[in-house]
Amino acid sequence: MSRITNTSVLNNITVTGWNVGGLNNPTKRTRILCHLAKLKSEIAILQETHLTQTEASKLKQKRVGQVYHSSFNSKNRGVTILIHKKTSFVIQSSNIDIEGRYVIIEGLLYNEPIVIESVYGPNGDSVGFFSKLSTIFTEYSGKPIIVGGDFNSVFKPEMDRSEKPIPSDRASSAALNDFCKNMGLFDAWRLMNPENRDYTFYSNRHKSYSRIDAFLITQNVLSNVWSTDILNMVYSDHCPITLSFSPSTYFIKPSLWKLNNSLLANKKLVEFINTETQLFFEANEKSVNCFSTVWEAYKVTCRGWLISFASKQKRERAARMQKLTEVLSRLESAHKAKPKDDQIDTELMKVKLEVKDLLNKKQNLTCTD
Repeated sequence: MSRITNTSVLNNITVTGWNVGGLNNPTKRTRILCHLAKLKSEIAILQETHLTQTEASKLKQKRVGQVYHSSFNSKNRGVTILIHKKTSFVIQSSNIDIEGRYVIIEGLLYNEPIVIESVYGPNGDSVGFFSKLSTIFTEYSGKPIIVGGDFNSVFKPEMDRSEKPIPSDRASSAALNDFCKNMGLFDAWRLMNPENRDYTFYSNRHKSYSRIDAFLITQNVLSNVWSTDILNMVYSDHCPITLSFSPSTYFIKPSLWKLNNSLLANKKLVEFINTETQLFFEANEKSVNCFSTVWEAYKVTCRGWLISFASKQKRERAARMQKLTEVLSRLESAHKAKPKDDQIDTELMKVKLEVKDLLNKKQNLTCTD
């Protein structure tokens, strides 16, 4: 089998922030983890997980190597940081809130110091919450920091809401901005999109959008950031947000080709493999004296068949997903401009269901690593 040789390269790490709206349901939990894998997330910073400390341990599966969690109860709050099992992260200290509002970890990410925090801000008393957070953060002063969170507050009400500012914006926005100023934190998305309007949360009750989810980063992280994006809304009423940055030069780990067992559920593929296998051995079994040579040749050939079939499926799904994503993005933009338009809302819901169905089918095929 082919193996990638260890090579020193400058690579980007993808961090995903997401208010997932509860992970108690095993099916949803699997879908969320698979979607994070699709996004190639090395670090996931989650809010509203609604998991007890015991339940949070169930997140440590397949790709997830480390789980840091703050729980409140099985119906409210809960924040989590997930580290991919292949990501080099050595924990040095952690600060876990007993009320499920924040979890902070400090350690070495590919031998580079980093502080990572997941925050879920309250709907009320933002002033008290961010004041408390500022006090806690003083011990991390001067260190590279990434804060991912649902802050339940907007930075600029006139830019970060689709409708008019609400009465509580004045106090909550001031508290959030003061926290950032005092801690030397920058709103990554707004820095890269100074004039753009986009949102991360949709309130069905108020038929309005807001940007209350964000990455806050220090200057020493900002210089290494490549991109930050707000993605399509799936599985939750919050959009996933991503931050791509380069902590340092590090080594790619060896990687082996693995059979995706779900491919064998395709009857046409199985029939093709059976027929071609018979023909292969009829043509090659007596071509050399050593059968092991034929067997090794067959394994290489069969792997080629499987890779070719999987690639074709992937291209077809990608083309369909690209088309749906374009439609979804257009409808989301239209809905953000006119949140109360019932026709747009109906079309948007229909396309979201199609996207979710395609994502689910794809995850059933690919979520096997």
